[in-house]
Amino acid sequence: MNDRPEDLVSAGAPLSRRLSGAHEAAAQPPAAHKLIVIDAQAVPLAPRTAAADYAALDADFRSHHATNATRRRGPYEHYRLIYRYGYDLGTDPRYRTAAWADVEREARPRWEERNPGTWAPFQETIWYAWDQARQFAEAVR
Repeated sequence: MNDRPEDLVSAGAPLSRRLSGAHEAAAQPPAAHKLIVIDAQAVPLAPRTAAADYAALDADFRSHHATNATRRRGPYEHYRLIYRYGYDLGTDPRYRTAAWADVEREARPRWEERNPGTWAPFQETIWYAWDQARQFAEAVR
């Protein structure tokens, strides 16, 4: 949130004046939790989000794309959805501990349904993102 407390106004009183007593304690986040203050009420945030985890791997996916560019045609942005599909497989609890052969048996038909005839050229990219997502999920546990 980019707003300064003095800029936020509710019921005619600046937030800084309304944060007193019990609200002051709620506005001070415990060290182990991340909080966001919305209208002087502390709301705990989830410790991790899928979007944040994907963003943490984005640089790795970009690097992987760059190092394998001779086999690819087009910029990373054209491959982002392919990496995202593999990432989503790797973060899915059903596939996190499965062998790739088992994952592929279920993932390939779903991919081919939406993208006919493209599994073979993208399989390695999907596998890579699946594997990286699994490793990342295990590391942050």
